[in-house]
Amino acid sequence: MINLAMQRIAITGGKGRLAPGLARYLRAQGHSVQTFSRSGEEGHRAMTEVVDPAAMRDFDAVLHLGWSTVPLVSEETPGVEEMEDLPLARALVAAAASCPVAPNIFFFSTAAVYGNTSSTPVAEDHECSPLGRYAAAKLRVEEIIRSAPRHTVLRITNVFGAGCTSTRPQGLIPLLVEACRSGTSATIWGDGSATKDYLAVEDLHGAVDALLRNGASGVFNIASGHVLSVNKLIELVSRAAGRPLRTTNAPHFPWDVERACISAGRLRRATGWSPSVDPESVIRAMVRT
Repeated sequence: MINLAMQRIAITGGKGRLAPGLARYLRAQGHSVQTFSRSGEEGHRAMTEVVDPAAMRDFDAVLHLGWSTVPLVSEETPGVEEMEDLPLARALVAAAASCPVAPNIFFFSTAAVYGNTSSTPVAEDHECSPLGRYAAAKLRVEEIIRSAPRHTVLRITNVFGAGCTSTRPQGLIPLLVEACRSGTSATIWGDGSATKDYLAVEDLHGAVDALLRNGASGVFNIASGHVLSVNKLIELVSRAAGRPLRTTNAPHFPWDVERACISAGRLRRATGWSPSVDPESVIRAMVRT
C-alpha cells in the first residue's frame, strides 16, 4: 500500500526550468525524489533508466516534466516532438504497465491545449483546439499517458517566479524583468492586449503535492485565476522598478494564445488546494532581487 504522505517519486526533465525547484519542494515535504535527465549528469540519472521496468517499480509516482521544445522552437523545428517526446511517453506507459503495482504517471501538459478561450473560465471538459505545434504535441502525449494504468494529466497555465528562468525563449515575465534591470527594450508580440492566467511557481508546487497526497487521478487544470494582459504585466514591472519599462512591438504569432481564462475548480474540489500567491508580490520580488 502506498504511503501518500511520503512517496517515492521520479521526476523527468531534471535539468529543466521547473523540475529542480519542484524536486527541492517535494523533498522538503518528506517525499523521496530522484531526478532523471537525457544526459544523466549533475546528480541526475539517465532518462533511459526510468523507462526500464526494473527501475520504475521502485517509484510510486513519475512526474513527467521532460520535453524537447518550447513553443517558438517547436514552430521553427517541426517534428521534434514526434521523434523524441511521443516515443518517450509510450515507453513510460509500457514500463508502468509492466510493474506489479503501476506508479501514477503525472504528465505536465499545458492549458494552451484549449487554444483561445472566452472570458468565462474553461473546465477540463472544454473542447481542445490547440493553435500551435507545441500545444498539439502536448495534447497527443496526453492521449498516450491516459492509456497508462494510473495517470494524472496537469494542464498548467503560465508559471513564473524565482528559479523559473530559462535560456530558451520561454516566459514573458522574466523577459520583462531582465529588460527592466538592464535598461534594454523588451520585445512584445502584438499590441499588449493578450490576456493569460499567470501561476506562481509556489502555487504549482502546492498543487502537485496536494494531488500526490490525495491520490487523485484524471485531468486537472492548474490555474491561479489571475488573468493579466501583457500591458498590465508591463505596468506591474514598471511600478516595482520605479521607472518605465521600454518595449518594442513585434507582429503577433498566430500560434500564440491571445485569450486564456482557465478554471481550477476540479482541482480545488478534489484536493482542497487553492492558489495563495499574488502575482504582483512575486513580480516585485523578482525585480528587486
